[in-house]
Amino acid sequence: MIFTIYSLLFLLNALIALIGAILAWGRHSSKGAKELAVLMFAATFWSFIVFLETAAITIDSKILWTKISYLAVVTTPVLYLVFVYRFIGRTYLATFTNVLQLLIVPLIVLILAWTNEYHHLIWTDVTSINEKTNLATYHHGVGFFIGYMSYSYLLMTWSTFLLAQFIFKHQKTFRSQGWIVLLASICPWVASIFYMLNVNIVEGFDLTPGSIILSGLLFIFAILKVRLLDLVPIAREALVENLLEGIVVLDDRNRVQDINEAAKKQLGIEQAHLLGEDLQRIKHRVTGLSDALLTQESYEFFEVSDLEMEKVYKISKIPLKTKTESRLIVIRDITETVEKQKEIQRSEERLRSLYTMFRLMADNMPDMLWAKDLDKRFIFVNKAICEELLKASDTEEPIGKTLEYFLSREQAKNPQDPDWYNFGRSSKNTDDSILETGRSGVFDEYGTIDGEFTHQDVRKAPILDENGQMIGIVGSSRDVTLQKKTETELLIAKERAEQSDRLKSSFLANMSHEIRTPLNSILGFISLMQEPGVTADEQQIYYKAVKSGGERLLNTINDIIELSRIDSGEMSIKNTETDVAELFTMLNSVFSREAREKGLQLINTMQEQKLRIVCDWNMLYGIMTNLLKNAVKYTKQGSIEIGCTTEPDRIRFFVKDTGIGIPENRQKDIFDRFVQVDGSKTRVYEGSGLGLSLCKAYVEMMGGTIWVESGNEGSTFYFELPVHPV
Repeated sequence: MIFTIYSLLFLLNALIALIGAILAWGRHSSKGAKELAVLMFAATFWSFIVFLETAAITIDSKILWTKISYLAVVTTPVLYLVFVYRFIGRTYLATFTNVLQLLIVPLIVLILAWTNEYHHLIWTDVTSINEKTNLATYHHGVGFFIGYMSYSYLLMTWSTFLLAQFIFKHQKTFRSQGWIVLLASICPWVASIFYMLNVNIVEGFDLTPGSIILSGLLFIFAILKVRLLDLVPIAREALVENLLEGIVVLDDRNRVQDINEAAKKQLGIEQAHLLGEDLQRIKHRVTGLSDALLTQESYEFFEVSDLEMEKVYKISKIPLKTKTESRLIVIRDITETVEKQKEIQRSEERLRSLYTMFRLMADNMPDMLWAKDLDKRFIFVNKAICEELLKASDTEEPIGKTLEYFLSREQAKNPQDPDWYNFGRSSKNTDDSILETGRSGVFDEYGTIDGEFTHQDVRKAPILDENGQMIGIVGSSRDVTLQKKTETELLIAKERAEQSDRLKSSFLANMSHEIRTPLNSILGFISLMQEPGVTADEQQIYYKAVKSGGERLLNTINDIIELSRIDSGEMSIKNTETDVAELFTMLNSVFSREAREKGLQLINTMQEQKLRIVCDWNMLYGIMTNLLKNAVKYTKQGSIEIGCTTEPDRIRFFVKDTGIGIPENRQKDIFDRFVQVDGSKTRVYEGSGLGLSLCKAYVEMMGGTIWVESGNEGSTFYFELPVHPV
């Protein structure tokens, strides 16, 4: 290769175009920046390939580099048109489909150039290399003039027309940027015309890629000095002209440099052309506002009369760095905002009057009144609750505090007597009921205050905002101690005669917990499964929790149904021949997995392999199932044994575990309905307390007895059934 002054010019040209491409890409977030960067990268590629072509020393190598350069030669006009589309805001014309259609002709020309030796449509021949310049002259064919020159001139003409139209339409704001882009686009035009007319300073020297040096310099100047890509012309036009705020730019002589339609309307100006005009000499209807613009002072509230209407404006003035005392003025109509503020003040005054009246009424009522937020902190109390329940100094002390604070404070006054002050403990649960359901409720709350028993009729309701969202709880309480005392005495007498009704009440009280707890668990975990981003492992955990809750709920319902059938007398004995060994094998398979999961050993101690008795198989299976469930539930480690022994007239079954044990004073009570081994309020083990009562009912229906032997650790449940002939 031979590097001449001409080849070095093209290398310099490539470097300048590359700088322009890098600068444009650095602002790729601006509209048109990416397209300009791609255009300049194409120019860089074109110039660099021409640099290699001018340095080549053989005709064949020059032709090869020329063919490669056609990748940029044929696409540059299309890329320039796409950039113009983006720059002037006609992005809808630069879609992917439209660009592909524009590239059809360049693609054909590119194929013709690469296959020129077969048809000579792009260049007919190549003049031998000049020894002084190392340049070769190409004589172009009809395909070059029709496919490339005509199509390129068509695209360049259209691009130039669009730019000129844009310049004249937006010359007020983006005149300099538009003229620079237009001038940069004319440079290749001039160079290509010289090349086509064969008017060159040196034979074979193509000025077209060389002209990109000037175009690149112009683009670099526009990017660095006139913020070519920092502003979006159409975006500015749409933004400023559609702002609700008035925008005015004045120079140091109060001449209008820019003004939008909103400002004209605010000033009452009808004159169309205002640029360069002295604001004081322009005819306008709102004199007071224009006078405010002529000063250097900003105004937070500036009142004027606008066509028999009182208007309030906020006038902000921002000094411009370009020239001393020039300023950008923003006029914002705040009339509506000011009126709203006045209305708010009037509403606050009315609210204060209503609150004063309500406070007077509330403090003179004998009933206790209060309101709480969602965290159960008081936000309002009347004198009655302060004096009777909270023992507060005034109605301000409880604000922001919870009921628990005052209960603890009063209990601390007499700590040796737990019954000195215990009223209000149940109110926490009733508050939760309102918060959970969002519905009003009536509650009976009772306890001791200063050692005296009191019974209160409590009514609570949710507090809702204007959108229907709960923001707190409001409540009232009335002393009904005397009334309740009378009712209690009547109830005691009535309960003695209606034992079955009491059982149903107890049933409902206990089942409300046993049904609601698994339901809350099921609903809670279903909500968690619906959360976005839940992993498969987490879903499996939630599925197991939902399944566990469902099984617990189903067991509770089954127990309820069985007890209901027993109470109503609908259940009867259905004796069948039963293989006890087979039953024990089935029980072992059913509970072995659950026992293994807890690390327990399930032992079948039955000795007789062929023991057949006549009994109700379903009842026997239900008894053993409930006893095994309890054994697995209450045993943390060790083993569980099942088996039976026979006597001439009866058979004894047993389930033995190494669990928590049952105190002697509770061994009889656990067979009653709703009684559990762990009967505390904070019990660890789940259950409705119906299992053992069902076992007892089944055993007694089959003519047997059931009992338990236990101590501090481990329990053995026995039940005996009469033996009937097989």
